[in-house]
Amino acid sequence: MNCPYCNKQIPDSTQFCPHCGQTVEIANSSSSVDSYWGEVNKEDRKRSAQYGAVMSEKAQIKSSRRTQAIVTAVVIVGLVVAGIIGFINIQSESTKKLEQVKNELPGNSYTCSYSQTEAGFWIHYYYYKLDFNSDGTLDYYYMTTVGPKEKDDEFEHRGTLSYDVSRSIFGKYEIKVSGESFTLNVDDENHPKSIKHGS
Repeated sequence: MNCPYCNKQIPDSTQFCPHCGQTVEIANSSSSVDSYWGEVNKEDRKRSAQYGAVMSEKAQIKSSRRTQAIVTAVVIVGLVVAGIIGFINIQSESTKKLEQVKNELPGNSYTCSYSQTEAGFWIHYYYYKLDFNSDGTLDYYYMTTVGPKEKDDEFEHRGTLSYDVSRSIFGKYEIKVSGESFTLNVDDENHPKSIKHGS
């Protein structure tokens, strides 16, 4: 080994340097202490590296979760916006179709009927006729018979009344007049073709 003081070659077992006279044992002891703290520092560095790796992994997980949350939020907002735009488009289309039907009703006349058994024996027939006018009113006709309507049976005019037409989101049209509801049937081109009593 070399003398820690004069750096000359000396035997490993010597306690004094034959060249400079310094006690080598103290240097060995110091070297031993340095070696001990070197090991301690090495372990500390190892633990610090492990801790750094764990913290880095946690930071990556946190960042990944944050990114995932942002992406999810963006997707949800996108779906909501698309839903709102779709709903507005559906409403707009529905309004156009309703206006078309309202414009085509004036000048047309529709009849319908239904029957029901009363008192367990009598069959009553109910007949309705709606004549639509150009001023937004209709002439309302009604008749009821026991047994089917005869040829000479005539409708009773119940008045010239205002009415309301509405369209559901499913495309079903309803006419309300004088406390009665009628389903308005349309063809594939959305033209009115018949009515049915009830909604």
